[in-house]
Amino acid sequence: MLYGEFRSLVEQLIREVTCPSCKSKHGEADMTILGSFKDEIYLHIKCPKCNTQSLVNAAINRYRELRKHQGLKIRNLGDKVGPITQEEVTGIHNFLENFDGDFKKLFSQQR
Repeated sequence: MLYGEFRSLVEQLIREVTCPSCKSKHGEADMTILGSFKDEIYLHIKCPKCNTQSLVNAAINRYRELRKHQGLKIRNLGDKVGPITQEEVTGIHNFLENFDGDFKKLFSQQR
């Protein structure tokens, strides 16, 4: 992703995205970049009013005429997922400790 495209995407998120809980607007200071890959960017956004936290995956469309997206929305998945338990943390730790990185093998396993 080019820097100009990145800035444009962040500016669009600031203009169009509101907090899923209180509908407040976010500013650039409320966003933390978690990473980027090709035409995608991953952000953590914390609402300045109610402190709701959201994870955002945003993408630039490669075709210039399709780059403008209207009505961007953040879904607050925390309400549906609930708090992370100690058992879940231990379970993922144990899984990652022995995981060899072969996703193809992992996803082809029958459960």
